[in-house]
Amino acid sequence: MSLGAGFSIAAVVGVSLLMATAAAPQTVGEGSSVRATPPAVTASPEPTPQAVAPGLPAPDKNAPAVESVPPVDATAAAEAAPAIQPDAPLDVRVAAEGQNIAGLDAELECMAKVVHHEAANQSLRGQLAVAQLILNRLKSPLFPKTICAVVNQPGQFFQTRAWPAPVHSPRWHTSVAIARIAREANMPEIAPGALFYHAAFVTPSWSRRRVKVGRIGENVFYR
Repeated sequence: MSLGAGFSIAAVVGVSLLMATAAAPQTVGEGSSVRATPPAVTASPEPTPQAVAPGLPAPDKNAPAVESVPPVDATAAAEAAPAIQPDAPLDVRVAAEGQNIAGLDAELECMAKVVHHEAANQSLRGQLAVAQLILNRLKSPLFPKTICAVVNQPGQFFQTRAWPAPVHSPRWHTSVAIARIAREANMPEIAPGALFYHAAFVTPSWSRRRVKVGRIGENVFYR
């Protein structure tokens, strides 16, 4: 072999070894002084713009942030509402007092049941006259000292325990309102001092022994 041919073969072999070394992956064992080549850093992709519905303007990046509105506190709103004045017309007071029919105490429910059962077909004044009559009986030594005892007294009104309140009826809201207004005792009596009443189409025997106060709607009231 000539010297020139030997140099050519050596050159080819050297180049091949260099190419093989560059192509082979490096592995680093524990304690090795050779460091792996750090991975290449790639640029983060551009953020994808938000989709906008056709026909709507794109969001303004410079627009100020919209503050969230806190929920309305129904209890606070009710407390902040102006109170109904005692001298307000009866229908205005009934509309306000009849909004809440939940959580009635036993005495108020007993009176509302009587107002509904006995006078729901009467005017507001006629219903209030019946409610005020119940309260007049509380002041008399002739009758019991609680509303429920008065209205459930045998032979007087009716047994409220056996009669479920018609809570889905608008008339029940009115009856509850009338009972509340009567118990607040800040309105003039419709039939002052009345302790008894009867329907106008009948004339009971006891009516001759009582002082007639007046007729309100279809009911006649007596002391």
